[in-house]
Amino acid sequence: MTSSASELDWSGAKGFVGKNILLEPKVGVEVVEASSIRRQLEVLEMDCPLHFDEKVAKDHGYDGIIAPLHMIQTFQTASLWEPGMDSIWTTDEPHFTVSGTGRAGKISEVPTPGTAGFITDLSVEFLKPLNIGDRVSQVSQTLLEVNPRKTRVGDGCFLTYEYFFENQKGERVGRQIMTAYSYIPYPQEDSGNNSGGNKKEESQERVIPAQTNAKIDWSQQRYWEDINEGDELIDIHYPLTIQRMVIAAGANRDFNAIHHSTVAAHRGGAADMYAMNYFHNGMWERSVREYIGLDGTIKQTGPFRMKVFSTVGDTVVVKGKVNRKYQEGGENLVELEMQSVLANKGNVSVGPGPVTVTLPSRG
Repeated sequence: MTSSASELDWSGAKGFVGKNILLEPKVGVEVVEASSIRRQLEVLEMDCPLHFDEKVAKDHGYDGIIAPLHMIQTFQTASLWEPGMDSIWTTDEPHFTVSGTGRAGKISEVPTPGTAGFITDLSVEFLKPLNIGDRVSQVSQTLLEVNPRKTRVGDGCFLTYEYFFENQKGERVGRQIMTAYSYIPYPQEDSGNNSGGNKKEESQERVIPAQTNAKIDWSQQRYWEDINEGDELIDIHYPLTIQRMVIAAGANRDFNAIHHSTVAAHRGGAADMYAMNYFHNGMWERSVREYIGLDGTIKQTGPFRMKVFSTVGDTVVVKGKVNRKYQEGGENLVELEMQSVLANKGNVSVGPGPVTVTLPSRG
């Protein structure tokens, strides 16, 4: 994302650097439960039995079914509306959207001139698995850095935050470093086609073979001794249809309209609705889990950068390779280098970025 100096005043935001702006914990509206996990597995076509088969999960050292690790973001999501609240849909303008107003916690608003925003960088450290019945709360949000820059979509600023998450027992379950771009979009030219599609392109054959993605035999375990630096992971393909984008928004409870509305995406300077960071994180997790098997563990994802929007009509291909294998602190560690490539455009949309995992030893 090319950039130059911002012309806007970001001094108000800079005054919050180093401060925890979360004044009251943000409590997830729903506990970790099987139906929410199922909906997420569905959109990713992820069939790892740790997430739906209690016996398998227990056989591999867990207390029971665990949520996919990236769902820590999903289960700390606040409600939009709760009983006793006034109506939150206060207009019938078709592209009006609301944000969380229920158990959202209390936050000191960081003053910014930006009118739109999206996530650009993400790193998540997984400290403890989420079990059925857990409730996740965001317990802090500290502004680390303010970097004003213009980009191709508008004049704005990169704001980097550190988050910590806990379960209902007060145990730390995750740490996240996230950068958001807050900006004023440049005026968009009206192309006369708000559908986001091209009639000639839509008439062409775009069928992707059903068996593009390999079936995984979960009874087979990969061991640390089996791998070598430079080994490649199997590619996984994700065609981004409108239906899949809508299902992803529901499964992740990320209802920002830029992820399921062409009009909202256009207003923010994007060519069309585009995949959310939750979705991309899940794509990587599926790929990594299929590589490390049931006895491997994922310690940290990222940092990775979302370089360009993965828009509806694109096919995201997740690729990976073994960047490094080493032993530290009694663990057999592997650093994978992951990236998401747009098959129909030939460019990288996310990454490259590291994912740190452990693998069991044959010894």
